[in-house]
Amino acid sequence: MQILAIATCVANFIVVGIRFSELPETIPTHFGIDGTPDAWGSKSIIWLLPGVALFTLVIMYFAQTTGSVNVPASMEESSAIAMLRHLDFSTQVLLFILSYLSIEVAMGRRDGLGKSFLVFTLVLVLYPFYFMIK
Repeated sequence: MQILAIATCVANFIVVGIRFSELPETIPTHFGIDGTPDAWGSKSIIWLLPGVALFTLVIMYFAQTTGSVNVPASMEESSAIAMLRHLDFSTQVLLFILSYLSIEVAMGRRDGLGKSFLVFTLVLVLYPFYFMIK
């Protein structure tokens, strides 16, 4: 799972790097609950998404390797580590998709993220917590 998280983070940087020169000077920087853009800014802000992905990857790595995790006492350490790995991967996937869709919206290929993005986000965020009730 950790290898997939790293690969997804690297892919995020690659996609943004390849598409950066094609982006218009102004791109969406925020999306409303319905997935439509409601704020705009400089195209350089697109690098924030892979940057956050890398920061998250590093923090999750240290949390997993140092045992610096605050979980319920009833949760086994192996379950806590598995939960962190799944949470890390879910976060990487979410940030990658957000980067990709932001680029698509900026290029005029989409009107917004789409309503299904909210459902997808909720599933990805809640999925790792399965390990707490398992």
